[in-house]
Amino acid sequence: MEEWEFYQNINGRWWWRNVTLNRTSESPDRFDSFIHVMGDAVRHGFEPGVSKVIAIQADRRLNPR
Repeated sequence: MEEWEFYQNINGRWWWRNVTLNRTSESPDRFDSFIHVMGDAVRHGFEPGVSKVIAIQADRRLNPR
């Protein structure tokens, strides 16, 4: 089973991670918007309405660690 995660880093850039039983892959780039990261995920096998999304997390910290 595939599980998809979408994250925004402290600089506001989005990236995805795809986790399966055998491997984990991540987006090769960081994207300016959630729409762009979703488009890239689709190009890498994400299927809207079918794929399982287990995390969407936007990092909104004003003072990064």
